[in-house]
Amino acid sequence: MTRCMHSSVLRAATATALALAIPLGVGPAQAQSLGAIRSTGPTLLEFTGEPDVCGYPTGPLLSFFAAGPGSCPVITPFPEVFGGIAIDHVLDTVWGCDGTTFTNYTSDGIYVTSFTMPAGSVLGGEVLGIAIDSLTHTLWVTDGAGVANIAPPIVVPPCATPPTVLAAFTPSIVLAGALTDLAWDPATSTLWACDELGDVHHLTTTGAMASPSFSALGCVGGPELRGIATDTASGNLYVTDGAVVAYLTPTGAVAPTTFYTSTSCAALPPGAMGTSGLAFAARPLLYGTASDPTGTPPLMTAGGQSFVGSGSLSVTLSAADPGSLAYLIFDFAPACPPLPFKGVPLYTLPTFLIGPFPVPGTGSITLPLALTDPSVIPGVPVFMQWLVKKPSPAGLWEASEGLAFTTALP
Repeated sequence: MTRCMHSSVLRAATATALALAIPLGVGPAQAQSLGAIRSTGPTLLEFTGEPDVCGYPTGPLLSFFAAGPGSCPVITPFPEVFGGIAIDHVLDTVWGCDGTTFTNYTSDGIYVTSFTMPAGSVLGGEVLGIAIDSLTHTLWVTDGAGVANIAPPIVVPPCATPPTVLAAFTPSIVLAGALTDLAWDPATSTLWACDELGDVHHLTTTGAMASPSFSALGCVGGPELRGIATDTASGNLYVTDGAVVAYLTPTGAVAPTTFYTSTSCAALPPGAMGTSGLAFAARPLLYGTASDPTGTPPLMTAGGQSFVGSGSLSVTLSAADPGSLAYLIFDFAPACPPLPFKGVPLYTLPTFLIGPFPVPGTGSITLPLALTDPSVIPGVPVFMQWLVKKPSPAGLWEASEGLAFTTALP
């Protein structure tokens, strides 16, 4: 079924397409990317898993930036045991921590804000791991023994405003090893924690056990776990010892693989080896290669994250030939291998087609992809591509790379 639509109804079209997929059964969730922090620099990184047989998705190292200066003190190099990373899906920003200082950056490394929380001010020691609730924008932090929920302050020079403590607890169970990282689970409003002995714990926001603990050792050699993250599209977990990352169910079993996680056990990419912390990002991923048999191929990019309720997600076509006609195609699975079409590769089937859109002199078009319709649920994968019919020579086409995202909880 192919549907041609104007941009004024794109929001409704996207929601309708996702709603149609739900009863049809679109397969497993296609998770997105992971973030980690390297103590030297410090450097914040985003990466994917290993490519599949078709080389999808693009990666594994997607982006990285060194912590830059700001109007208040920012994170500085720290011992690997300290620090952490958390990604705010709603604001599309990333928090880095060096044990006492927290700094917030945009996804491309622009300073937003920072604050300091000295050891002993909220927790007994320096911070070993952090997580974020993206709906409230509050941080969960641990020093290995205690856990606290803090609201970042609005900080201006002289930068002395402390965070607001919203909750604090010591886990109800006696931990054999110190906690090393935290992950927020928006589906259950609970916390996941990993420790220095390779165990994973599930905690309520008051410190009680939400489900039994389990050992994550196996794929991950450990024994110390350095990071944990919740895949908010599927509810599964990622854990790492700084060398490999494992994809597990909430009971500790091996989780089903996805478009992003093509294997449940993979080495971290070289640039991410030795990192601390782990965080899940619901940012769209590119896959495949843009094509233009006679010129410069067009490019596809995305803005925002694909969380349920998002009004900020968008896709952009750039570097297209002015005067062309552009079509946005999408489906719920990638084409692997890509399919031939008019001399260019199709990276997904044109089950849904939006357009045509006349390409202006800038060669660029941006379309919103609202995920605000009540029918949109987490775990629905979407695969997109721009196809562009060139004005001359007649009958020639160009195509962007493919772009994939999965609806996820914020």
